[in-house]
Amino acid sequence: MRSINTRHRYFEWDGRKAEGLELDDILKQLGDDLSEYGDLSSALRRLMSRGIPNQQTGQRYGLNQMLRSLRERQNEQLRRFDLSSIMKDIKQKLDEITGLERDAVDRIRSENQDEDDFSQD
Repeated sequence: MRSINTRHRYFEWDGRKAEGLELDDILKQLGDDLSEYGDLSSALRRLMSRGIPNQQTGQRYGLNQMLRSLRERQNEQLRRFDLSSIMKDIKQKLDEITGLERDAVDRIRSENQDEDDFSQD
């Protein structure tokens, strides 16, 4: 038998309530799902997933909305901190440095070759 290991953290309620969410709205939505599907567990899962529409803003508060919001924020951060452009700049600078080093090595070889040619004469 598999053991499910879960941890929960509970905090003291500070008395605030979610803006625009009313208990009656939540219970009505839960009751509608329960009467349609007959399963409390599924009704709760759907309620958490879809969320409840806020009466003031019309926005839904649920896991799907939270995931959408997180994806949007992640995309915003990726656009803001585009590492590919930073890596291109680093590569360009390294290529420039490598080119300078090769030129210096070629120049030294050429000077040494000239000195050898001069000493042989």
